[in-house]
Amino acid sequence: MGTALIEYSWMDAELLARPSFAYPLLQVVDKSTLRKVRGFCAGLELKFLNGKVIARHEREVCLRYAELMLDPEHRADPSVASRFKEPIASIARELFAFYRGFTVLSSPLDDAAIFAAILLSRYTYFHGNTVRWMELLLDYFSDIMEKAAWAVPEEVIGATGAQSRQLLDLPMCMKHYVLIRHKLLEETDWRRIRIALMYCKGIGPKVADAYLLFVKRVRDAAPVDRNLLKLLTKLGIEGLRVPDKRFCLKYSCSECPIASSCARKFMSDVLGEYAGLFQTIAYVHRDIFCEPFRCNLCPVRIFCSAYS
Repeated sequence: MGTALIEYSWMDAELLARPSFAYPLLQVVDKSTLRKVRGFCAGLELKFLNGKVIARHEREVCLRYAELMLDPEHRADPSVASRFKEPIASIARELFAFYRGFTVLSSPLDDAAIFAAILLSRYTYFHGNTVRWMELLLDYFSDIMEKAAWAVPEEVIGATGAQSRQLLDLPMCMKHYVLIRHKLLEETDWRRIRIALMYCKGIGPKVADAYLLFVKRVRDAAPVDRNLLKLLTKLGIEGLRVPDKRFCLKYSCSECPIASSCARKFMSDVLGEYAGLFQTIAYVHRDIFCEPFRCNLCPVRIFCSAYS
């Protein structure tokens, strides 16, 4: 068994994995240990200890892959907030200080599984439904990309206890992905990738941007949904809307007639390459502070209308 040391300051493995679309591929052993149990480099163990991650696997390529998964060079750090524009710079500074060292955990070489998880996360609770659906599918299929493109088996649908829209739509979207996958993986222009994905019915800007962030590692891609807008509004950033697929397919961001109110463009403009990281932290933050209403402990409560 080989080992590798990675400089990495975030210590809570469970919280790091929670917002990741790679979560169904992982086992949270404890708060300091993750194990990859499915997909590329299955068996890879990540132990978070004293400002380092100890990666363990028998293959050298998997030890190197651990660093790609963690992306340690692109982490939350309050000092980078000086690059941002107000009104979000002050908020980002406090959040990046509180979540110092946090990164976007992913598994880019499991692109088909990540894409399927993104698709199945629409309009539902990720940890209540999506993770369960993905575990069933990944255990049923040896190759989710090829098999799920044709049909989701009755055994999987029956095990979920419901005829979910997400599972029923999955084959259509996966078939589209199979047809364009090779070009997407080679393409470097994120705009072309985004448009190619959205040509499929059922794939909108949020799915496309999540794919850009978690598979292509486009760091300024922030998957925007109404939960993010609700948090931004409470923090005093108002008047934004989710991207509109009709406009995204027709216009570039700079030419779009609704660009001034588009949250995706706003995030990219004011946060640059930290937009995706900010959105990921916002997801975690809502789970920890907003939904349980722990306002008195929230590091950004001075900006929040719900607290005042």
